[in-house]
Amino acid sequence: MDVQVRLLLILAALAAPQTTVDRTLSCQVVQEGEAFVFSLQASVTTPRTGAYLKFWPTPLSFDEPAVQPGLDVDTHPGTITWAPPRSRCEPAKTIPLSHRGLEQDVVVTTHFVGSTYVVCHAAPHIRFRARISVAHGEATHAQLVAVADNPSKPILYTDWTPSRIAVWIRPRCTD
Repeated sequence: MDVQVRLLLILAALAAPQTTVDRTLSCQVVQEGEAFVFSLQASVTTPRTGAYLKFWPTPLSFDEPAVQPGLDVDTHPGTITWAPPRSRCEPAKTIPLSHRGLEQDVVVTTHFVGSTYVVCHAAPHIRFRARISVAHGEATHAQLVAVADNPSKPILYTDWTPSRIAVWIRPRCTD
């Protein structure tokens, strides 16, 4: 886990009941076949005891050992991991958190067995921004947007809580 983020979460849980973590990263996207793709996985708490949000600039099917997500949020246990060493990500200039120009793809709630998996075609490098609200050391809300070269034209946007996930995508994404 990113020591800086772990320390921030511990201090936030001790000092204030709620805080927000907001970061933007630039990531190398690994080519899979003829395309550069990234993916997003998310679940609500039903039927699990915890919910998660994972953003993978390197596709899950890429067979490099120990490929890790660029962002991994888990409510049980309460962890947020940003850009572990093998994720191919680094800090970048902030981009707008918006789903403008995208189509809503899916909404998942705890009324269903809830999870979603989305794969998007992209350029060799993408940027993503996540704003995560934390209460008592656990993520309670996250917004995530991914863009390629033009930050005003998002590829994917998600609004996540442990009880609801909404995803907006552009046409080159599938679930």
